[in-house]
Amino acid sequence: MYFPSKSNITDEGLSYLGKGLKRLRDLESISLTCSGAQSLTGKCLNKISKGLKRLRCLESLNFDFGSCRNLTDECLKDIGQGIKNLSSLKSLSLNFFGVRDLTHNCLKIISQGLQGLRCLESLDFNFGDCSNLTDECLKDIGRGIKELSTLKSIKLDFSDCQRLTGSGSNNFSEALKGLGSLESLDFNFRWCREFRDECLEDISLAIKELSTLKSIKLNFYDCYFLTGSGSSSFGEALKGLGFLESLDFDFRRCMYLSDECLEDIGQEIKELRILKSIKLDFSETINMTDKCLCEIGQSLTKLSSLQSLNLQFENCYNLTDECLKDIGQGIKNLNSLQSVYLDFSRNPNLTCEGLNGLSEGLNGAASLKRVYLNLYNCENIKDQHVKDFRESLSGLRLKNIHIGYD
Repeated sequence: MYFPSKSNITDEGLSYLGKGLKRLRDLESISLTCSGAQSLTGKCLNKISKGLKRLRCLESLNFDFGSCRNLTDECLKDIGQGIKNLSSLKSLSLNFFGVRDLTHNCLKIISQGLQGLRCLESLDFNFGDCSNLTDECLKDIGRGIKELSTLKSIKLDFSDCQRLTGSGSNNFSEALKGLGSLESLDFNFRWCREFRDECLEDISLAIKELSTLKSIKLNFYDCYFLTGSGSSSFGEALKGLGFLESLDFDFRRCMYLSDECLEDIGQEIKELRILKSIKLDFSETINMTDKCLCEIGQSLTKLSSLQSLNLQFENCYNLTDECLKDIGQGIKNLNSLQSVYLDFSRNPNLTCEGLNGLSEGLNGAASLKRVYLNLYNCENIKDQHVKDFRESLSGLRLKNIHIGYD
């Protein structure tokens, strides 16, 4: 059910819906979207919670109350009470983005409800911009998922939760280690500016134990105090992930990260022999040097299954032409590679020499279909250099090529 933000759905309206659920005992799936409904309050889910308790066949539950600013802990507590007996539930998705009155007290009840969901395979929580949440919420979620051995996918969004520091990550990572069936992990801590390296290290130690993972996505955009001692551990953690197909790390604007952290990651990705997609964003991370891109380039030569490469290093002004040459050398024999996205904008050191090295590599990737290259504000790249670069790729059967510069 979808109620647009302008529909003026009220607590009373949802109460009627809850009463109706009691009669639908064979229902297998519920999706309820009320995002942006400002007329809803903390009491809106009381009747729905009571109705949920009777739905023993329910396999999928999706509640979207994003930006419903007047909700309180009570609604989450009601959900926690409602789900704890749903023994057949396989998929749970809760979106309370921007509901700023929520506290960790509601996550405690949700956690208790999770503990009984022994068939759960997919968990998706969005609590981004819930500014009152603290580190206790990570501990609570850890307690909830600890025994969920059937869980295959977990997605957590705590972006812009400014009170999170990561100090609850130890308990959380210990719980992650027990998820022996996990295939997909997606954590978003974007704009959690108080995060420290200890959190990165805890998460990396958990990842190291998750040998069944096929996809990892970690977003630490603008986590200002990260230095790299924790992110270096990711390199070590990647070693045992022989089934990994997709890797996505975002450390954009982590100003104090050292190039050693990316260097370690670069050294270890060569072991991920069935990897199909890589995305690494270290834009505006000013300590990056050619050395770390050299490691990336050397590892790329081993990734014969790679189909998509996305590297973003905008405003990393210590990089030189060598980084483009190293990437070129890394990809020139990757016959499965179909898409290359490179952002080296706002870099004063790049010249036509780097473009020539990159061109040589791209021409060796026989299956390449799409090339995107961002060179905006690279002051030493001129019109003729871009024209020559484009012409040098004319032998490839590209469906799309875009080169941005000025």
